[in-house]
Amino acid sequence: MTEAFTGYAPRRRPKPPITWPAFMIVAIAAAAGAIAYGQVYGPQFSSGFSSSALTAAFNAALIPTILGTLGFWCLLYFGYVRWKHEARGPAYFNGLLAIIFLCLFLSPFARHQIEVYKAGDVKGMEAAVAKVNARAVAEEHAARADLTKALDACAREIRLDPEVLLTPGDRRAARERIAVARAAAEVYHAGYAQRLAKARDAFVTAVDQADVSEEVAARKIADFDDSAKLQVHRSAKIQEWEQALFDEAEAGIAALSRSPWRPYGDTQLLFDSRADGEAFILAQREAGDLRLKLQSLTAGTANVVITDEPMIPQTRPRRPVADVYG
Repeated sequence: MTEAFTGYAPRRRPKPPITWPAFMIVAIAAAAGAIAYGQVYGPQFSSGFSSSALTAAFNAALIPTILGTLGFWCLLYFGYVRWKHEARGPAYFNGLLAIIFLCLFLSPFARHQIEVYKAGDVKGMEAAVAKVNARAVAEEHAARADLTKALDACAREIRLDPEVLLTPGDRRAARERIAVARAAAEVYHAGYAQRLAKARDAFVTAVDQADVSEEVAARKIADFDDSAKLQVHRSAKIQEWEQALFDEAEAGIAALSRSPWRPYGDTQLLFDSRADGEAFILAQREAGDLRLKLQSLTAGTANVVITDEPMIPQTRPRRPVADVYG
């Protein structure tokens, strides 16, 4: 009996070895390493997904991505895949590259979000602190109102403007107005420490009542204390220079009172005594320098450098007032 030929049976291709479990293990390790690296060495952000933050995260992730991918891929490929299924090498390389880059890129943003969550209601705290600061500034302006009024009343006298110092009566009235301003300055500065302590108590209360972490609250209070130290130094310098300005003004008025003098032209004075003339010029120059320094501090200009160096170039050596008027 003859059997009929039905053709060749199809050949089945052998199934490739399974290598994806090894890839998953290495990928998990690579992702964990990338996340840990990004948490520790990734860039710090003060805000979320801004353009500058995205650029910084992208740039910071490039080199670690390349190095990390090469390291983990070599471990996977030469340690296992090459011997089981060599053709999967490029696909696994691309997969590791994408996983490591995404972990490195997103890790700093995740850290930022965690920090924001742990910090608490920072915006609410800032709003409360802003109200406290506004009240403190208003109280400070109110406390300085009498001093500001007294300084305005004797503005020309402390500039040693000869037009308001012509007669003995003018000079006597000028001394009285300067004395009022000096007393107002002493009253204002005497209460400065108490006002600052009151402002700090209100500030600390506002921070304590805010729903923020202890770390954020402590850092905010420390920032206030650092700023307060600068303000105390600034206030002390203002007080010192105000008193020196009053001294120079009184010394200049005394020089005008000791010997006859008369205006000469629009800007010059003629003194019968050369010593009194030089004393007046020195007092006028020193007063002008002190006024510039005080303006730089009382105007609230940022980044003012507090220095005892003259702001007006001196054409002759600076001498103490006692050396001239003593």
